[in-house]
Amino acid sequence: MGAAARCRIRPVQRRSGMWRNVAIGVVLSAVLLAGCSVGSSGTADQPSGELRGMVALSSTKGTSPIPFARVQAVKVTGGAGSANSKLSIVGVEADRYGRFALRLPVGRYTLSLILKGGTAQVHQTVRISAGHETRVRLVEFAS
Repeated sequence: MGAAARCRIRPVQRRSGMWRNVAIGVVLSAVLLAGCSVGSSGTADQPSGELRGMVALSSTKGTSPIPFARVQAVKVTGGAGSANSKLSIVGVEADRYGRFALRLPVGRYTLSLILKGGTAQVHQTVRISAGHETRVRLVEFAS
């Protein structure tokens, strides 16, 4: 009967739940506040504009839309390469007619047309103004 017979199991004492609840509340509040300030793009409180466009392929036979192509908008703020620079990348897939639309915060963006295989083909710079619609046409020239 050795050591096993002498062991006594004591019930765990429960502490007051008040402090635990306070600690959980503080942690959850901190997580929520951090998520709102760091994780959000800020489009709700920043002025924004609409970017609309079409992606197309141009050849000797004419121009035709590129269905379901991916358009990527890249914005660098704070100076490229500086310690406080921030890179914002937003992407959207064109519809079956090659049309796309994005709501973006005000600023200057570099647009890229991403074709199958992930290669960026066309680069165009646009400026988004508050409350305005900017229209673009991204055309890839067939070789």
